[in-house]
Amino acid sequence: MKLTLVMPSIGRKPGQGYITTWQMEPLVLALLAGLTPPEWEITIQDDRVEPIDYACPADLVGITVETYTARRAYQIAAQYRRRGVKVVMGGYHATLFSREVAEHADAVVVGEAEGIWGQVLNDAASGKLQKTYLSERSQHLLGIMPNRRVYAGKKYLPLTLVEFSRGCRHVCNECSSCRFAVFSIRRGLSSPENSFFRGSPVCSLSSALSPLWKREFAGPDSRGPITKKLPL
Repeated sequence: MKLTLVMPSIGRKPGQGYITTWQMEPLVLALLAGLTPPEWEITIQDDRVEPIDYACPADLVGITVETYTARRAYQIAAQYRRRGVKVVMGGYHATLFSREVAEHADAVVVGEAEGIWGQVLNDAASGKLQKTYLSERSQHLLGIMPNRRVYAGKKYLPLTLVEFSRGCRHVCNECSSCRFAVFSIRRGLSSPENSFFRGSPVCSLSSALSPLWKREFAGPDSRGPITKKLPL
């Protein structure tokens, strides 16, 4: 089975070149690749840095959707579905606006992918893809390792992104991370203490960084300077 994972861009005007300032590796695609069984052949398409190759064979296409990339994600999904390829969408926008996203996809993952991605792939392989997949609970970060081999051949900056936490203890109304956590709690998918902040154990973080010691790496923290102490 062939799986294509897509990172949409914000969009571009016809006739204009692709923006090359977003040349960082898309960590979310590597995380999904790490959750994918070895019998799947994985290709990534990064719309931010190169044209989408719709001719590349695919049995299933996974598109991560954020609000500012939703319009472009729908355009890409339409192209694949026109070719008879099944499309599954997930991410923040798909979780918070699942009914809207469902109009443009064959399946929508609501919540975090770690707890449900295996079932999505099994259903796709057996031709029984469901319209909606609701992740049962927020997952601990221990043992979740991205498959960075999918970046091979891509012209990304020599800067590696590392996920060492999810969420935030601060509940700000304007923050999508907090809205995602509140959604999970209200749907009974997670407890408050497990949704608003989860950190990686030191051993897990060390294992993730060990292969990258010759490269620059970044661990962007959405909590910014308001966090006084980072618990690992």
